[in-house]
Amino acid sequence: MVVVVFEGNIYRRLGVFRAVVARVKHLRRALPERWRVRTVMVQGYDAGLLRLLHGKPRVTPLPHTLTADGVDIEVRGFRHRLLDGFVQRVCRRQPPLYTRWLRHLGHELAATEGLCALSAHDRIAAVAAHEAARQASVPLYITWHGASIYTDPRRRGYLRQQTADLLSRATTNFFVSDGLRRLAVDLCPQLRGEVLPNGADNAFRPLSEPERQHVRAARGIADNTAKVVAFAGRFEAVKNVDLLPVHLCPTLLLAPWRRTVARACGTEAHRAVRHTAGVRARTGGTGADAHPVGLCRRVGATQPT
Repeated sequence: MVVVVFEGNIYRRLGVFRAVVARVKHLRRALPERWRVRTVMVQGYDAGLLRLLHGKPRVTPLPHTLTADGVDIEVRGFRHRLLDGFVQRVCRRQPPLYTRWLRHLGHELAATEGLCALSAHDRIAAVAAHEAARQASVPLYITWHGASIYTDPRRRGYLRQQTADLLSRATTNFFVSDGLRRLAVDLCPQLRGEVLPNGADNAFRPLSEPERQHVRAARGIADNTAKVVAFAGRFEAVKNVDLLPVHLCPTLLLAPWRRTVARACGTEAHRAVRHTAGVRARTGGTGADAHPVGLCRRVGATQPT
């Protein structure tokens, strides 16, 4: 039995959700027939006073299970607490109740019959998966995305040590680019890692805050709250590229920030997105030849903001 754990949202089944479903389907094909894959999704949500404070709509009760593209997913929901928010924002420490709940989930996963390995998708899922791997003495594989490596540990110091610990304890860490792997090495020099490219060129990297402000100023975007849109990834369905023609083109034409996007992307962005949709229509496939690097060259951008 292989257990796949990830953080997601059943109401917003975007890139990560679809990528995990694709991974589970691949594991089913690759593993021997007698092996099974158990998929568990963690979803945190606000309710009561927290929901009102954050201005979020009321959510319907989470189902215990759901099926997405033929994959059965067990849903584990955690209701965020005021204490956790206070400890995170004021004390700058780990949310105690959420962390304890994740470790309790790990204890449950460790009891999975025939457990042979765990695969975690990003940091929050890795907390639960690590606890399960530790108790069951089985390998742990963690896939990392950008925010959990180059954003969260740097903006929230209390996450730096936790991220480094998870990186060091994983049997193997997987990164979506070599650049992300190098940043992870800065956090944990002794990590064991492999790169599974997601289609973004290695020239892409996160901009520092001074660089970000310089790029925005050079493109006439003085307002720091204005939106800048970038899509760095293969043009494939699992990356939600099919939403680009549907949402991006109308967005470029809408006030109040139409000019901001036009300055950042150039009018070629319209033709580039239409070209992408045309490639998909002609090939009946993913439009993989419409590489994002080519798109960025057409819209005059050398690095994403």
